[in-house]
Amino acid sequence: MKTNKFILFTDLDGTLLDHNTYAFDEASQAMQLLKEQQIPVILCSSKTKAEMIGYQKIMSIDEYPFIVENGSAIYTKKHYFDLNAPINSEENFDCYHLGKSYSDIVEILKKISRKYNKPIYGFHNTSKDEIIKRTLLDEEAVDMAMKREFSIPLFY
Repeated sequence: MKTNKFILFTDLDGTLLDHNTYAFDEASQAMQLLKEQQIPVILCSSKTKAEMIGYQKIMSIDEYPFIVENGSAIYTKKHYFDLNAPINSEENFDCYHLGKSYSDIVEILKKISRKYNKPIYGFHNTSKDEIIKRTLLDEEAVDMAMKREFSIPLFY
């Protein structure tokens, strides 16, 4: 295996994916070059674990770690790192939690809403149909986006 001193961290939306179509076409040649050079590509996004796994497969980079929900957690293949850090293991992944849990955030939002007597609308209390309408994502994409573990997109 080639030893390399480079690693690429990148966002998805509007970076590797077209901002309007979410297509990966324009970045595919660059990603192939990175793969040939054995330069790890670490995806960082507001997307959920389910979404990130799908994009990693499309890009043929599913051997690398990825960062979800705006830095709330890092997922790696089991035993990718030899660290003594707090992790949760699930399926084929180790998860390094860096943020609050979804349920903790829901409780915080409820308290804020009550304190200021103002409703707070987001993925936690909005129907799938309303999320589709507001985000313009298709039903399958919304299903994956709703599998949140550490963050809640809000609407205004």
